[in-house]
Amino acid sequence: MHKLFLSFILIFLSISSFSQTHWRIKNENDEELLLTIKIDEKKQTFQAHTRKDALKDIAGTFTYYAARTAGVLKYPEIIHIEGKISLQGDTTLYSGTLIQYDDPFQFSAKTRKNKFDGKIVDTKGGAKLLQGEKVSSDKPLRDYASLIDKAFLYTEKYYYDRNLSDLSEWKDFKEKVDDIKSDISDDYEMNAVIYWYRKKLPLPKYEIQKNSIKKKERIKKKSFVPKEIKNGTMLVDIGNIPDKKDDMNNFFIEIQNKQCTTLIIDMRGRKKVQLASALLLTNHLVDYSALWGAYLTQKGSNTFNPHPISVEHEKQLENFWSYHNANDKLYGKPGFYMKTEPAVPFFKGKVYLIIDSQTSGVSEALAIFLKNEKIATTVGQKSSGSPMLIDMVSVDKDYYLSLQVAQFFARNGKSYKNKYIEPDRNVTDEDSLSYLLKMIN
Repeated sequence: MHKLFLSFILIFLSISSFSQTHWRIKNENDEELLLTIKIDEKKQTFQAHTRKDALKDIAGTFTYYAARTAGVLKYPEIIHIEGKISLQGDTTLYSGTLIQYDDPFQFSAKTRKNKFDGKIVDTKGGAKLLQGEKVSSDKPLRDYASLIDKAFLYTEKYYYDRNLSDLSEWKDFKEKVDDIKSDISDDYEMNAVIYWYRKKLPLPKYEIQKNSIKKKERIKKKSFVPKEIKNGTMLVDIGNIPDKKDDMNNFFIEIQNKQCTTLIIDMRGRKKVQLASALLLTNHLVDYSALWGAYLTQKGSNTFNPHPISVEHEKQLENFWSYHNANDKLYGKPGFYMKTEPAVPFFKGKVYLIIDSQTSGVSEALAIFLKNEKIATTVGQKSSGSPMLIDMVSVDKDYYLSLQVAQFFARNGKSYKNKYIEPDRNVTDEDSLSYLLKMIN
């Protein structure tokens, strides 16, 4: 009897040396993860993880174990943390290593009562802060299945190509996500699910993103200064040009004051460019009023058949600025036309555009216009053939989609989808900028 009682006490003490808590934690972009922390009080160590087997469920058992055998993956969850703890009064301090997929980060945190504050540091020294609060269970942080269903509905409704819902790649993607969506426990897992299955989609970088006040607050006002790379030659990064009229005017005053005779606009890569910026730029490069063409949404493509040519744009569509100035959402409208209106100071020198296979979106539409009008000479490799317009489609108050909502049509009414820009000077064996500078000399 005494032995049985002693065994019971030992088992109880062994069990009671472990404690487990659940935490709702946000990163700097307000993306949330559900973290379970287990503490071994005797050894002063801890382990923490997001949903167990989430990574294995996403990849599939065979793929997961193959990756684990090859040493690519070590844990079946998306995030695993382990290390040491120390106690300071009612505060618990954590120090250890965080593994996300197979990437290691330094991890430190502290919990006091119901509050969590942490930090992860990557191999380059970049730090990201984490904040959170204790929750009562490891139930999913929200109804992710309903959120995903709504996102898919809006994708089919607002994606520029109405045939998306008929594509086998889209059907296959939805089916795979549907199989796992009810198990998703946090934002990190939702992002991982979509990232894993979206590989064959025609939609670039498809993801459901979190609205983040913190992220918006961190965006600093840019200083728009063109870079002089030699006397009379200035380089402009298309991803860093003003989107306000006064700023663009000052931008070209600076170019004029530098007595620039050659302007190089670097359009390489998938750089984010505001259409307002592109239109304001052309106002200083074109000395006559000119229509670019139009951007039509799925609604517009269904309404106009055939698509309107330039002489009809102003009759059947609104000007871009009417949407921009009213802060309207494009994806619920038929579309708009773009028109360049001359502005001062006018640039009278030579203009070169550097393009490559990733030049797309607004950058590509701008290049099409300037090349067709013989305003600029294109240098580099052929473009992507995707001059679509991306807009933020609200899924609910907390999430949105970055979606290609409109397709570019030239003034003759023809689409430029899959119609690549062939550069005037094709460069394949050296850096395009280096080639261009030699050519200018």
